[in-house]
This record gives sequence, C-alpha cells and structure tokens, in this order.
Amino acid sequence: MIRTREELLNQLKETIGDSTEDSALALLEDVTDTMTDLETRAADNTNWKSKYDELDSEWRARYKAR
Repeated sequence: MIRTREELLNQLKETIGDSTEDSALALLEDVTDTMTDLETRAADNTNWKSKYDELDSEWRARYKAR
C-alpha cells in the first residue's frame, strides 16, 4: 500500500510509542531525512533531455570546427 508522508510517520510513531531510546529516535530521524531527500530529488524539474541535446550539439560543433 502506498502511503503519504504523514501516514508513514504516524504509523512509525505509533509503533515506537513513547520510547525515547536512542535507537527509536535515530530511526525516526533517519526515516524523516530519507523522505525529505526523496521528495527533493523527485521535485527535480530539470529537463535533462534538453540539457543533453544542447551539450551534445556544442561538442559536435567544437569537433567539427577543429
């Protein structure tokens, strides 16, 4: 099942409960950091095809001009 960020964090908090052990807090922090990183990477709106084509065109022009 696919869950939202909030649903996953709530489920993790329910599982951990009121534990303040280092391992529980580290797990919560790791999951939060990982989810934030994944969201940031997924939001990369760079048009890589366009960048590739532009760079390829530049290199071909340089090679031809040699």
